[in-house]
Amino acid sequence: MRCLSALERREKMGKQLANNDDLFAAVKSVSQEGIHEVSEEFKLQNQKIERVLGEEKKEKEFVDISLLSDSPREWNFFPPLPAVKMIQLKLSIFENGIWTPVIVWEKQTGDGYYILSGHNRVHALREIMTENARQTWKHDYSKVPCIIYKKDEIDEAKAQELIIDTNYIQRELTPKTRVEVIARRTKYMRYQKNGNGETIDQLINTLGLKKTAVYEDISISLLNPGLSELYFDGKITRKAVLRFTQFSPEIQAWIFENFKDVLTTDRILNLNKFVRTKEQIKEALTEEKTTEGNTKTSITVPKSKVKKVRLIASAYLSDPAFKKMCDEYFS
Repeated sequence: MRCLSALERREKMGKQLANNDDLFAAVKSVSQEGIHEVSEEFKLQNQKIERVLGEEKKEKEFVDISLLSDSPREWNFFPPLPAVKMIQLKLSIFENGIWTPVIVWEKQTGDGYYILSGHNRVHALREIMTENARQTWKHDYSKVPCIIYKKDEIDEAKAQELIIDTNYIQRELTPKTRVEVIARRTKYMRYQKNGNGETIDQLINTLGLKKTAVYEDISISLLNPGLSELYFDGKITRKAVLRFTQFSPEIQAWIFENFKDVLTTDRILNLNKFVRTKEQIKEALTEEKTTEGNTKTSITVPKSKVKKVRLIASAYLSDPAFKKMCDEYFS
């Protein structure tokens, strides 16, 4: 009997859950190896969370799930997990419990806690408890392991900072969300309770970022919204959208208003540092792209890799999606 691959197991798991509301019935049909793969992914988050918490050595405490509330929407702009990821999370929690403690902040009223990190985990727990009427549980899902910040221990700015940092390091973010993260974090850097603020270098170390990427994201966050949306929607590359940062907000607005229908990566890259006036911008953005010529090149590769290199080169020349991915990566 052929063993299912990890991908096949996950697809099977998704189909079963789509046709069966009983989570437990689905769990029984999924191999332990498949659940283990999902669990390992969430276990790794512990190390990342510890980096965000820094030198604070807080012991986890167990809190009744009824006392946990979502933080205000304006604090948490991160989207919920996709359906497949939520299924995987529920399976992992059912089999192994919660690996990574939820981070919470005591409400000023003292009658509960705001969730700063772990919204999806708590939602998954609630769904498990709602969808299944069983009285015997492998884990006590009503008691959630938490790292607790007392109401006077941090302020609102620090609470929002923790939401952003913990979500950033645990999620696969879209370019738009990543830019929003950096924009908000650099804003909160100036409002910390200790009054000392935070440097870009400290932020980079906390989130595991590259300094160049941070400054680029800050620049993109300050662009005309119409121009930045072209990048967020995948219509132009990161390298292209950064060309607009050389112009004032007024010129950016003029460019979007007059050329939004013809803005492509190739045309935007014509906006070099010598293009300054509106007339020069118009000429650069309306210039028709000439037909690209061919040239020969040669590279030296190990004999064992020749076939693979040829396949990659062929895919680059014939597959638009693969070519776009390569161009964006190396731009």
